[in-house]
Amino acid sequence: NDSGVSGFLHPEGIYDDPKGGKLRQEIYPRLRGHYQFINVKKLFSEILHWVKYSINIYSSNNKKTSFKSVSNLYLPKQIELCELHDGHGIIPGLKDESNNWELSGHLERIILINSQVLSLFAKIYDEKGTPFIEARLPALHSRQLLSALEKFANQPKQLGNLKGEYISMEMWHETGAQKDHTIKRHTQFPDSYKQWVLSGPHFFIGNPLSKTPRKTCNTHLDYDVIDLTRISDDYLPRTNYIPDCEQVDYLRRTPKVSWIESLETNARPVTDYYRFISRAMISIGAERGLVSCVIPKNSGHINSVRSYCFKKEQLLISFSSFAFSVVFDFMIKLSGRNNLHRSLEDYSFNDETVFQESLNNLVLSLTCLTASYAELWENNWLLHMGKHRWAKNNRRLNNVFFKNLTPIWRPGYALRNDYERRQALVEIDVLAAMVFSLTLDELQTIYRVQFPVMRQYEADTWYDQKGRIVFTSSKGLVGVGLDRKYKKNSFKTTIKNGIFVIGSEAINKDGTGSADKPWTADNLALGWQDIKDLQSGIVTKTYMDDTLPNGPTERTIEYHAPFDKCNREDDYNTVWAEFERRFAEEKS
Repeated sequence: NDSGVSGFLHPEGIYDDPKGGKLRQEIYPRLRGHYQFINVKKLFSEILHWVKYSINIYSSNNKKTSFKSVSNLYLPKQIELCELHDGHGIIPGLKDESNNWELSGHLERIILINSQVLSLFAKIYDEKGTPFIEARLPALHSRQLLSALEKFANQPKQLGNLKGEYISMEMWHETGAQKDHTIKRHTQFPDSYKQWVLSGPHFFIGNPLSKTPRKTCNTHLDYDVIDLTRISDDYLPRTNYIPDCEQVDYLRRTPKVSWIESLETNARPVTDYYRFISRAMISIGAERGLVSCVIPKNSGHINSVRSYCFKKEQLLISFSSFAFSVVFDFMIKLSGRNNLHRSLEDYSFNDETVFQESLNNLVLSLTCLTASYAELWENNWLLHMGKHRWAKNNRRLNNVFFKNLTPIWRPGYALRNDYERRQALVEIDVLAAMVFSLTLDELQTIYRVQFPVMRQYEADTWYDQKGRIVFTSSKGLVGVGLDRKYKKNSFKTTIKNGIFVIGSEAINKDGTGSADKPWTADNLALGWQDIKDLQSGIVTKTYMDDTLPNGPTERTIEYHAPFDKCNREDDYNTVWAEFERRFAEEKS
């Protein structure tokens, strides 16, 4: 019927299936409205909360593609709220300031999709030469982010353009490699990197030593966070897999690489190189979607991890600097994909800007945690590394750290405390955004909209005066800091010279905890709620640490009051202004 209209409610697969182009070619000219929902309000109780589906309004084929699209809806009433909005004010993200799902609307949430917009999507998310009418449809939250995509698409280089400069691989298939006795399941501290086979939980953003499996490791929850301030310069975490054959056979089975136009005629094992790795599965609803780091030579990994081996270490470091940023992660989250596969090959980057030296400096300072990275450090150390300084003033950020760097790696040359490592990632976000010519507002919008879980964790992560996390709600940092409420037998706590802020309910009736009567006591049942109002004093936590060889051993950690938290959007403001000033000064 030429004047008929049909409404369908169906899953989103037709819009993000790489092989769905021919179907989209028929759908787009007929589509008038696309309203994508996430099931967090359980409108459909029988499916999981993170499942996406959409209301789609179709009519006859008018030979011209033009339809409205609104993504990240939770309730149908939000469609009308977007239509009735006047377009003023900040565009809300996925969650509100109270960490509840955002149920308001905004006119800027309504995006008109036409041939020009689809051409942009095809350029970013599809194979080269894909017609606009077959383009995949990302879940774009607001019109403002279209300009960010355009800037991203206009970069001069894609990883996929650099054929012969890198290879990517799965390495050891978790099932197949056990069947042919290449690797076997056996949790232990490895004797060397030749025995280390990484799994996804081992690493996080820029951190190859994020967690270690426990002695008994049956699930992804059976891992403990590694304290980077306590590890030796030859530290290796436990591995769940070790080689199940002689070293010569293991090396023979290891994937090889032979570079085009290289003086080396023989193929070399990829383990001869430092490599970029990322978790293969992308959790769009998690704190971060793209979880990546750089791993040492000789180490292996299973196929829950994807690795990239680069011909030149400089390209490895440069590409990693973008992959560690929320800018790249934004592109991953927007794609809707749940598996990395070859996604990174499609994304643009530009490593020939004035910002790249600072980016490389931060990547090396985050990565080079042990002597296994000494060669990477020494091959890529440049004089400018000692000239870098933090773009934010805070007593926990030590600018002397950079001033003391030398070409020969030493254990103290890695950023180890929580506060400094977070700040390095904030600065990487800002520098990457500047490389892509994004605005500060666009960067903040990307963070606000696409990273609600990360915002939730940051809003409830507290640091002491030495830069150590004293409490966090992050599910990825279980065991770090104190529990919200003290849990019996989890650890012992004490307090030394504890003075609470005036008016705090924690001050006892007899005045204990006041300036006149500081609180000092051993073997207390202290949780975060008991000590959060300290204005001075030291809280200690004594527990059994089983993350190091020759353990478990008893450890005591000190937390120096007062405690505070960070605001990433405020930090983006501060760092952006400083980098604008700094690079303008250097240019002049």
